[in-house]
Amino acid sequence: MIESSYFENTPVRPVQCQTMEELTKQAAEESVSVSGIILYGTAFKQGTRYFFLAPIRYSMLDELIYTERSKKGKKRKLSTREVELLSNRPEDRNHTKSIQQYLEDNGTSEYILPPITLNVPEGSRVSLYLRETSAHVAMAVLVIPHGIKLLVTDGQHRVNAINDTIEYLVGDELGEQLKQDYIGVMVTFESMLTQVHQDFADCSRTKQLSQSQISVYDQRNAANSVVLELEKLCPIFSGHVDASGKSVSKEETNRIWLVNWLRQMIKGLLFSGVNMSNLKFEEAANKKLDTKIKTEEAKQRCAMFVNYLTERLDPWKQMLDAWNLPENDPERVTKIKKLRQEYLCFTVTALNVLGYVGYELLERVGAREDWKLFVDQLAKLDWRKDAPMWQGLLVQNGRIVTQHSTTKDAVRIISQEIGLVPKPTPEAVPVTV
Repeated sequence: MIESSYFENTPVRPVQCQTMEELTKQAAEESVSVSGIILYGTAFKQGTRYFFLAPIRYSMLDELIYTERSKKGKKRKLSTREVELLSNRPEDRNHTKSIQQYLEDNGTSEYILPPITLNVPEGSRVSLYLRETSAHVAMAVLVIPHGIKLLVTDGQHRVNAINDTIEYLVGDELGEQLKQDYIGVMVTFESMLTQVHQDFADCSRTKQLSQSQISVYDQRNAANSVVLELEKLCPIFSGHVDASGKSVSKEETNRIWLVNWLRQMIKGLLFSGVNMSNLKFEEAANKKLDTKIKTEEAKQRCAMFVNYLTERLDPWKQMLDAWNLPENDPERVTKIKKLRQEYLCFTVTALNVLGYVGYELLERVGAREDWKLFVDQLAKLDWRKDAPMWQGLLVQNGRIVTQHSTTKDAVRIISQEIGLVPKPTPEAVPVTV
């Protein structure tokens, strides 16, 4: 039997019932008397508290849940005191809109929204009917009297996005379909706002996916499948890409690339847009690669460019040779580290530059008939980090520069060096007599 002491000083009235029939009957009778809403779910214990978990239909969210909505127009800065008085953080309208767009794009297919956490507001009173049990989990029914709105502890952007999507698509087939979908909710029974704030902070203790992991897992972006295929089709990348890290150690001799580096390269190769936001990248990719045939053709073009370059770029060829040495060969580690230390072409900056050049050769107006001639010249450039052409451009005071403007400048100079665009004509120097 769940002890009633767990619910002392909370806004919930626990009612223990011996049978499910008794539980549902009493809950239904109270619901009628208070014109309330019934939620069927499970009560369970964590630490010193009990929570209630249940699904809620989307069409009920607006009636049942109160969220902090930001006003349209310029975002107003809030003081510490103002934030302290809110049950949840101020709304980020852009975040709400991104979830709304996700629902509009995927609502008729496979999609997922994680559960939200709610709290019964101070001064309210709800009833929790529990099936008697010796365990710390029980079938339960929550009765919420008419007029009470639960407050969002975590998930207000999901709630607002769902409500906004249904309102925007009123009368639309997708809007009607979404009204019948459900989202999981976990209800807490906290009377102290400070504990509600602590619960929100605790709910946020999740590890954000790195861009490399997003590239692997998020296949809604068609370009991510191109990234993964590039790793499989290109020997210079195959088996040597780190799919979980955010950086590569100087001591690393096997996985010397990051998936996100390849993703950046694909942004350049397909869209000439290394600096594109993730949202713009996904929109552009799904528009350009809207069929399996187009996606497959893009994979083959990108791999063709990288593999042709690999066959001619001496540092990359040397790296492949080093990787092919036996693991116990003492020269293997030395050669790999030396190549990484000396050559620019093993950095994300170089992949960005190569992506831009590849776009000009294969994507801007389709594949040029003479594209291989320019790649030949590209491979002949001096890719050593201390080469004069990179100093003050991609290398400043011995450090690799990653700024987008610098990358574009490097692309312009490289394009001139390989003959892709004419070199500027030197201004005539006036002759004095």
